Amino acid sequence: MKSMSKITALIVLIAFVAVSCGKYEEGPKFSLASKNARLINTWKIDEIYKNGATQTVTADEKDDYYEVKKDGVLSFTYITSGLTSTFTGTWEFTADKANLRLTYSGSILGIPLTSDEEYTILRLTSDELWLEQVEGSNTFEYHYISK
Repeated sequence: MKSMSKITALIVLIAFVAVSCGKYEEGPKFSLASKNARLINTWKIDEIYKNGATQTVTADEKDDYYEVKKDGVLSFTYITSGLTSTFTGTWEFTADKANLRLTYSGSILGIPLTSDEEYTILRLTSDELWLEQVEGSNTFEYHYISK
């Protein structure tokens, strides 16, 4: 009987820890993989929402992708009208790993461009990355999937 109560106590403890481990609004509630391990991936856009309404993802946007690498290294491949440009930069977690900051630069047709963006992470699994960004009165939600 004592072993049964120990097992029950252990199950309750595990359930409590699993429920309290979720950092991101959309999950996962619990993961054995670290946040870094889940983020290291190649991500392509799946869906975009503006103020909750689904936006059309263009064919070019579906071909764009981020490659998030170890040690804070980032590359972003942007494709438009058949032209491919690759930007390089860095990534980092901010706000106690609740946010993701992406900084990168490169050029399109010889025109230098830089980007420094910060997103709130809504969901982070090894297959899904959901990010939110507020721009003025608009809230954008980007759903990425593993490429």
